[in-house]
Amino acid sequence: LVLIILYISQITSVSMYRERIDNTLIRLRTAKASNFSILISKIVLGIIIGSIQVIIVYLISSTILKVNWGENLLEIIMVLLSLIIFSSVLGVSTSLMFKDNKTAISLINILLILFGFLGGAYLPISLIKSTAVTNILCQITPTYWANISLLSLSTGISTNYHIISIIISLELSLILFSYSLIASKGRC
Repeated sequence: LVLIILYISQITSVSMYRERIDNTLIRLRTAKASNFSILISKIVLGIIIGSIQVIIVYLISSTILKVNWGENLLEIIMVLLSLIIFSSVLGVSTSLMFKDNKTAISLINILLILFGFLGGAYLPISLIKSTAVTNILCQITPTYWANISLLSLSTGISTNYHIISIIISLELSLILFSYSLIASKGRC
């Protein structure tokens, strides 16, 4: 689910890019829409799509597959929502970094592979943490913290990983959103 959520960044990146290509940004500017409201609308798009994804995964896994999500469902949702926000902002900010959408999507794909690898999507986290460099790198990625917090929350292990996960995802989102506001002044 964490890896699926990361792909929201591609959707928001393409959506932001299409606004520039289709000249709808000019119409939005004529209608006095602020850069802030344009960026927020793209991020909300990602949040809606991500929320639908989480709901579908939850319903199918809990009813058909009989997966037990544990007793900490609210904390699990908060971890996933913060990751959805991060992924949405990542897509918007990456779109504003480059004039060419192919370059932005290529960077997102590289980041998705890197975040997936460091978060334990391709290899067990214990194997990733066995090397000093990857141990340090995985500790600063939102996917690592999301995965270990979801694991501890679903199994009932008491940790503060979910708080760390939420803080890291939202801090990175804030940094990228700040960049997006600055970059949008020249692009939007």
